[in-house]
Amino acid sequence: VERHCSMGCHETGIRMEKGNIALSEGKHFPAHDPNLVYAPMRYRVLLVIWLLTDVLLFIATYALAYFIRVGWIFSTDFPFSTYMVSVSLSAPVWLIVLATTRTFGLSRNQRSLRNGAYITYAGFVGTALVTLTYYFAFTAFFSRMLLIIA
Repeated sequence: VERHCSMGCHETGIRMEKGNIALSEGKHFPAHDPNLVYAPMRYRVLLVIWLLTDVLLFIATYALAYFIRVGWIFSTDFPFSTYMVSVSLSAPVWLIVLATTRTFGLSRNQRSLRNGAYITYAGFVGTALVTLTYYFAFTAFFSRMLLIIA
């Protein structure tokens, strides 16, 4: 019996046999196999690690873009701390945009052109979020080249 879960994956039904666990595909595993017990937890841990690495990559690329544009110094004209505050505030909203495009499905083909288009779209939305967050939080403009580099 297959059951559709909320993240777009399929769970396989498990039936008990004498001393073995049989999956619906007909593969038999010993009843004491720890991999079967922790499979849903492993999925959640993998998904959390995936989300955290995406947020860290988002923040790191904007930090790198700052140093490429301004130079390897902290500018007093364009403070790094205020810039990173707006990037950090935009990152969770950017993750929500990625999640609405269903990019985080582990069983999804990540090499498809459609998935690349979704990620590009989310990148443009992330750039707009950083720009709007910085402008409305600090009422100041900043370099457009910085956004292109990021």
